[in-house]
Amino acid sequence: MRLRRTMFWVNGPDFTNLEEVINSNTDAVQLDLEQHVNGPDKIRARDNLCRILKEVDFKGKEKVVRINHPDTQLGIDDLAAVLPCMPDAVRIPKTERVETVLKVDRIITDFEKKNGLPHNTIEILLLLETPIGINNGYRLDTCCDRVTGVGLGAGDLTTCMHVRRSMRMGNMQLVYAKQKMVLDAKAAGIGVADTVVGCSKDFGPEAVMEFVRADTELDKEMGFTGRSVGMLEHVDMINEILSPSAQEIEDAEAVVKAYERQQAEGREDVYLNGKWVDPDVYLSSKYIAEIGAAIRKKKSYKG
Repeated sequence: MRLRRTMFWVNGPDFTNLEEVINSNTDAVQLDLEQHVNGPDKIRARDNLCRILKEVDFKGKEKVVRINHPDTQLGIDDLAAVLPCMPDAVRIPKTERVETVLKVDRIITDFEKKNGLPHNTIEILLLLETPIGINNGYRLDTCCDRVTGVGLGAGDLTTCMHVRRSMRMGNMQLVYAKQKMVLDAKAAGIGVADTVVGCSKDFGPEAVMEFVRADTELDKEMGFTGRSVGMLEHVDMINEILSPSAQEIEDAEAVVKAYERQQAEGREDVYLNGKWVDPDVYLSSKYIAEIGAAIRKKKSYKG
């Protein structure tokens, strides 16, 4: 299981805050070649990114590269340059069509075969930023087994909707898009991440922190497994909110152990502390236990 509670955006062309991000508790680092890189700087950003992937120790954090759109030559050239540098995942911006995802899958598959790498060594993450992308969510999520996560791009989506993105606490602006994304991702068995939130001239750091806290708590209730992050002070808070508690992990592990032991013994009904364990409770507990194991693995990493 990939632990993607937080995925921190580091923007080209110079990726200036990378060291600080690597030393934070973010689960993943996304190196951006697309929206946050001006046209004249895109080649320099790509060159810098390739050097970074080859030379920098990410201390166990997942390395994600958001390429330019793969329906453009720039995006294809990004893949050709980046894949030999072995990112953990490639993120496709403004994903709308299955054909686009399958094209990237074929390119990565060819690269893996030529270099003797196991299939799906490099994963694909989708970014849904348009009404078409949201509408096609399940088809996109399930079009190939290399897709392991999907994220929301709220800024571009609200632009497509011809509305200003709302930072009002408890707003319902994107509730349908978020619910559909979560259900599509759960049906596909992949992770699902909410959008990034940053400061603006209208909202200072304290107001943004308060909004992100409440918004992330709602995300957890809705079923999101992570979110993109653009401010370092948000990382620990989001990680904590989107993690099960130590007691929840302990209880889940007890359920899994009891269920699997009694099933192996041939028992049709499983009991723990005198209470019947519903198979759905087992599945939910197994998911929580896997998160707990991933968190322990991250904490034990020695860079």
